[in-house]
Amino acid sequence: MPLKQKSSPQSVQAENSYKKLGRWKTILLLVTNVIGFGVLALPSALGTLGLVPGIITIVGLGLAATYAAYVLGQFYRCYPAVMNIVDCFPCIISIFTAILVLMISIGIEGPSGTLPGRQKEIDIIGNPSYFDGLAACLQIVFAYSGSHGFVTVMAEMEDVGRDFTPALVITQSFAVPTYTTVAVVVYILAGKEVRSLALLNAPHVPSMVAWGALLPCLVAVSIVMGHTAIKYLFILCLRRKEAEEEYSQNTKRAWALWTSLGVGFWILSFVLANALPNFDAIAALMAALIVSWLSFGFPPVLWLYLNWACQFSSGKKMALAVLNWALIAGTVFASVAGTWAGVKLM
Repeated sequence: MPLKQKSSPQSVQAENSYKKLGRWKTILLLVTNVIGFGVLALPSALGTLGLVPGIITIVGLGLAATYAAYVLGQFYRCYPAVMNIVDCFPCIISIFTAILVLMISIGIEGPSGTLPGRQKEIDIIGNPSYFDGLAACLQIVFAYSGSHGFVTVMAEMEDVGRDFTPALVITQSFAVPTYTTVAVVVYILAGKEVRSLALLNAPHVPSMVAWGALLPCLVAVSIVMGHTAIKYLFILCLRRKEAEEEYSQNTKRAWALWTSLGVGFWILSFVLANALPNFDAIAALMAALIVSWLSFGFPPVLWLYLNWACQFSSGKKMALAVLNWALIAGTVFASVAGTWAGVKLM
């Protein structure tokens, strides 16, 4: 059944002139979505996979995430009534501050827990077990979790067709080299015993400074992701009640619904965070069950939705069809096998 493009929160926002984002503001928001604290797990992934396979995986998944985001842009231009966003920028500053403190302190004092005189070991090509290698790849997948929020950025753009693709290219041209550089530098400085999260490799005092610098990012990202999830549930509930006009109205029902969803969401988040204290396990499970589909699996499904009747109509379409089917197959594998690996990490 074709998707409907009529009454929606997006139309309400358009009427209220919420679409204010030009190209450079869009780039700022996309970078904010992409550069998250998942980057801190990348050096550990290199420690498992080895330097060369790790770099190839980071760059390869970055290119896949870029293509998937491009497909989201295509889909949004056809169906511009899907989402909205609230986002923030301070997390980028805090992340880079924490990373700089980490790299400088390790470079000067050496990694935490290293015995004096011990030589750092670096594997050009690692030899991980099946589950360790898969978990390391899932850590890299987790680092690209921010791209699922791109649609919500598009909903506030002035001209998606004109600005989104250039903004996406600029963003990913910054993000992928940044991820690669941070992972390689920290891995070389700390050696194959690099720990996850990466800040744990710094000496005690610099590590505390880095965590303090990262705290605004942790709060900001949590609020942004939580707000996006709560807003989605809020919109879904209003649609079920056929009361979408209350989206931007201060009615008692809207406030009661928003408050109850918010309280319930944060209580559930707190319980899950305390029930799964292992970061690697949380990252692997999130990457397998959620991130893999949101960032890599659903966009190819949307491409097939748009091109189902003509996916084999030309050589170019056939190549794109093969690529999208391959991404779906890879996502299914990551979801099933990755969940298994995440459970074993627990």
